[in-house]
Amino acid sequence: MDSIATRIFQLIAHNFGCDPAGISRATTASDVAGWDSLSHAVLLVTVEHEFAIRLNLEQIFDVDDVGGLIDIVTATVHPTPSTAG
Repeated sequence: MDSIATRIFQLIAHNFGCDPAGISRATTASDVAGWDSLSHAVLLVTVEHEFAIRLNLEQIFDVDDVGGLIDIVTATVHPTPSTAG
């Protein structure tokens, strides 16, 4: 597993007090106790700080699961010519 995914799993586990081993790319907010709209916003700000990035609204609304968040962060941290803003 890449370091971005590992770090995101750790951030989720820390924010919600759960075991990172129970988090996968397929995990959604409804799978994690306490993950509501407010805590989702807090998590996204935490992710932005952790990776020194800024997510735009389109990216934020595209996050349906942890895998989607990993993909967006990866594309933002390591842009390719097709994903560069």
